[in-house]
Amino acid sequence: MRHLLSIFDILLPPFYIIGMYSYGYYITKKKIRTNPEYEYFTRGLLTRVFGAMALGLIYFFYYKGGDTTNYYESATAYVNLFYENKSHFLEGWLGNPNWKTMSTYFNENTGYPVYFHRDSHSFFVVRLLIPIMALSFNSYFACAIMVGAITYGGLWKLYQTFLEEFPNLKKEFAIACLFIPSCVFWGSGLMKDSFTISAVGWFTFAFYRFFIKKQRKMSYGIY
Repeated sequence: MRHLLSIFDILLPPFYIIGMYSYGYYITKKKIRTNPEYEYFTRGLLTRVFGAMALGLIYFFYYKGGDTTNYYESATAYVNLFYENKSHFLEGWLGNPNWKTMSTYFNENTGYPVYFHRDSHSFFVVRLLIPIMALSFNSYFACAIMVGAITYGGLWKLYQTFLEEFPNLKKEFAIACLFIPSCVFWGSGLMKDSFTISAVGWFTFAFYRFFIKKQRKMSYGIY
């Protein structure tokens, strides 16, 4: 495994965690008077953040690599390619890359993407991770924190959707949607599952609003 843990994985995560906590605290204070379920918002967010970090630690120090580190190496290689050759980067990130051609664009300085080009679904996850990785300065754990926070939105919307039908089950649905350990671990970090489970939440929320509540907003159609 190349380009893995670095000094940034020690220095950056505390600042990102503080940032996520501050965001959660701000949203909670803003919403809780009219939406009491927001008492769980910050706790759910931080649970996702620490779940994402736990996944990385297990894969680094117990499994010694796996899908999450492969996603990381692939996204990092593309971020490095951006600084080396922007046209090659855009061809791979937004185009329909031919792997035999793309493989010639990478070198020891950029690092090499893993086999995900052979699977368009898995490579789509790499595409999603590339801008997040750039904002994380190629730090695995900073990126994992951001992924956990970004994908949290779908689960929160799923939670709120259930509450509209069953408002007396606030705590029960919080546990089911936000705090199930296996979902927190496997669905928070640099994995395909994080994006798919979040997408299910957004889809359910939008479907409910568009078809059940008859709220014909364009945004719900897009979701």
